[in-house]
Amino acid sequence: MEAIIKAISGNRAANLRQIAVSVGGIAKDKDYYHRQALNQLKQKYPAFFSSINYLEANHSSHNAVPIVATPQLLSKLFEPFSSRFSTIAAVNDEYKLINKPKTIAAELAEIEKAAVLGKYPYPPELPDINGIASRYLASSYNEHARAVYELGTRYFPKYFEFHLSLYQLYLPVDKAKAQYHLTTAASLLQQLETNLPEQKSLLEEIEQETKKNGW
Repeated sequence: MEAIIKAISGNRAANLRQIAVSVGGIAKDKDYYHRQALNQLKQKYPAFFSSINYLEANHSSHNAVPIVATPQLLSKLFEPFSSRFSTIAAVNDEYKLINKPKTIAAELAEIEKAAVLGKYPYPPELPDINGIASRYLASSYNEHARAVYELGTRYFPKYFEFHLSLYQLYLPVDKAKAQYHLTTAASLLQQLETNLPEQKSLLEEIEQETKKNGW
């Protein structure tokens, strides 16, 4: 973003009032870390931020963009829902787990328990799965992360990226499962992601991994 700020600030013809920037909630399970980085830019380029339309959507969820998609009232009303997984694998300022996680079964049970919208079941969304898994990975709880991605494939069986993540996590410990997830990711890419710009490059990478492992 700093490169964009420099480029725009150096363009005398640029109308900064035509620029709208929105950043999401300040909570640690939302945009806390992005806000830290953005605050540094605000201090470094105060004239730029005072010239654009800038909104800090404190009660919104992660990455509040575009502004029209983050009405404050709805964000506040749904705050309990948007924070439903915030206590699972909670992290500190260094993005390390605050507490040692429970057993995998117990952690998954907590996720399942929080997967509701009011009184109705509502599964974790893609960012929820990735977020929880990344917090385990950051503290080297790889087995917990694998379990979360496995849960993700149950909710989103056609989402190839979870299978790629599982391939990487299983490769050091279970070659057969790693091969299964790599093959599944390739199949999903070929069948369902024909319009994905990076489809070809991803399939080429998968082919290289397959050859490297002698499969």
